[in-house]
Amino acid sequence: MCDEEDEEIMKKDDFNFEAMKEIKKISFMLIFLFSCQKGKQLQTLETVATIETVPQIDIVINNYCLTNQQEKIQFIVYNRNLKIKRSGHVYDSDGDGLDDDQELKATELGLDPLKAYTFDNFYDDLIIFKSGLTASEIPSLPVASEVDADNDGIPDVVENLLGTEIVKPDSDEDGLPDLLELHFGLNPIKTFDAAADSDADGVDNTKEISSGMPLSESNAKSEFLKKYELKITNEVVSNNNAQTCYKYTVKGLALNPILDVNKIQFFFLHKTNSELNYIFRTYLLTLNSLVKNNDPLNNKTRYILELDYLTEINTP
Repeated sequence: MCDEEDEEIMKKDDFNFEAMKEIKKISFMLIFLFSCQKGKQLQTLETVATIETVPQIDIVINNYCLTNQQEKIQFIVYNRNLKIKRSGHVYDSDGDGLDDDQELKATELGLDPLKAYTFDNFYDDLIIFKSGLTASEIPSLPVASEVDADNDGIPDVVENLLGTEIVKPDSDEDGLPDLLELHFGLNPIKTFDAAADSDADGVDNTKEISSGMPLSESNAKSEFLKKYELKITNEVVSNNNAQTCYKYTVKGLALNPILDVNKIQFFFLHKTNSELNYIFRTYLLTLNSLVKNNDPLNNKTRYILELDYLTEINTP
């Protein structure tokens, strides 16, 4: 059930309806997009995998270098094909932010859990699902294309409907990119929800997302969640008058074992002369090419991957 804070976050007036004035029957779309979906249960049939069947990977990123005029702010790694909940791992095979089981349950829409854009219209299934649109209303959406001015993974026409900035990957400048806020159920044009603690476990939402944890379940009450909490560290490897270079180490990123390739996204945030700068990169991780490192302590196989930021990540 929505509480008062949820309702405050989701007020209709927060969104831009101008782009939708000429669309028949769809002016209500954004009212529902960030609503609590009253009358529509979002609980899934969750595809649950046991601890032993889901592999993890440790990733080392070398040569993340910033000039002395730049300040390192944040680094987030996100597997778009898997989320972790207290009951187990939930698969998102097409990486659109909507769990496979949710797509399969939405029989009236005919969503395809293996296709992010079921209707080939550049409105991903998460947007379609949360909009409250019926199948017959979907064709009336504004014509979209893959044009994405800020390269944040959200097409410009969708950003116009959401009221987010088409040239700013973090519209509310709260340190969380718009895409992550959408995928984790936050509001990309409200600054306070990044620092909020949705599940009241003493950890704010930004830290929860950074560690791969759910925002609606307390980490402190689940040994399963603790076991899969992502650990990210960084260290200075070189420093001179021109630049400082860092090495990031990511420990324990869970992988979706039913896919040959997992879509891993890296989000780098730094500040230059008080201006926030984001770099978004997607790495297609092929499981059968990974180096295995046995982890007898936890009775599981762990993979390792070493990447160079300059040559393997910092390229569009």
